[in-house]
Amino acid sequence: MPDLKAQGDTADGWVSVKRGKGSRQLCSTPRQPLPDRHITVQTLEAKYDRDMQTWKQSACRKELRQILDKKQPDEGWQIKEAVCFASGSFSRDNWEAQRRSMLQFVAFIDTAQYIEAGSSDTIGLFAQEPMYTPVDVEFLSGMGIKVSTLRAVRYNMESESMMFELFMDMNLDAALNMVTIGPKLFIGAALTSRLAQFSKHLTDAEIREYLQIPAEMATPPQSDKLCRVASRLKDDFEVQRLFYKFPRFDEDPKVFEGLNIYWKEPRELEEG
Repeated sequence: MPDLKAQGDTADGWVSVKRGKGSRQLCSTPRQPLPDRHITVQTLEAKYDRDMQTWKQSACRKELRQILDKKQPDEGWQIKEAVCFASGSFSRDNWEAQRRSMLQFVAFIDTAQYIEAGSSDTIGLFAQEPMYTPVDVEFLSGMGIKVSTLRAVRYNMESESMMFELFMDMNLDAALNMVTIGPKLFIGAALTSRLAQFSKHLTDAEIREYLQIPAEMATPPQSDKLCRVASRLKDDFEVQRLFYKFPRFDEDPKVFEGLNIYWKEPRELEEG
């Protein structure tokens, strides 16, 4: 299961995650609106219920379930945890962002519940978003969801997972780690496009961040090597998986626009 405990806060508000010889900053978030002081946990609970009903009545939900049924492995999904990355805050002073975030989140919860209903496994629910407010955290915790406000993708997640990655602004390390984890079901937008970008070009700043090079030290010629790593992992991810575009949500087509549904496809053994 994901370890949602912080391993060390840096002076600028980043969270460092230990791996091997050092620690690494994984993803950044832009400055966000202040929390809306009029929004309470009860406000979010009511909005969650309304948006869940909207989602349940949608053709998008029906089509998504048809895809999951069609592509379910013979042995079942065998998913033990579902993780939502970058949902955005439900209670900051930005009405449009609140609305989009909650609709995306109810789709995540409903999908996890649907997979769990067809399985003998209980699915643990996790949500990670640096911009969650205390009200967001209390709301999610009240639903039995484990919450992290870290700016880091955890390294010890299980491969028996479903990931919802909602347009996350990820850096190289975050992208490489999501691929390395290898979730059984991945619904997201940014991962493959970011890997494609990194496979073509890495800036000096991106190389320094990934290799943890102090500002006073010269940058080693690592760009080509890291680009090849990103390219290889992108190819491996896509070779092992097929995908559909996320169905259109007619009630607001922009909410899920750009998301893809990736699943692992068994590879036929070659005769020889």
